[in-house]
Amino acid sequence: VEDFAFCACHCLSEVVANELLQIGCRAFQECNIKQFCCPKVQELGGNAFAGCPINKADFGGCEDISESAFDCCQKVELISGLDQDHEIFQDDKHRLGCIRIDKFFDRSLKKFNKLFNAFNQKKLILKKQLQCLNQIKNE
Repeated sequence: VEDFAFCACHCLSEVVANELLQIGCRAFQECNIKQFCCPKVQELGGNAFAGCPINKADFGGCEDISESAFDCCQKVELISGLDQDHEIFQDDKHRLGCIRIDKFFDRSLKKFNKLFNAFNQKKLILKKQLQCLNQIKNE
């Protein structure tokens, strides 16, 4: 993505770009992006997401991320190849330091609901089997 490509494009809120390799300077500055997934990116330019309400970014193992990429942003959960001591994880006058994480977790209850439903189905089956065993025992 070239420098300034989507600067101030307020209609963008989430981007998934699996094959993108480079994000230029100020490419998404002041967009409405809240999540960004680009696991193959190799370079992230200065102020790339400055002023965005972004809270999650997945840049795979990228190690070339400008320290100003998230200036004027809140704490961003960041997946990258950067070490914890990289300046991007430190607060400064234009940035709250990012939070280094290894994996995003699905915080919705959909997965748990499926597990609970499966458990309840098995519970019903076991209850019926127990009733059958009790009938056989009483005969």
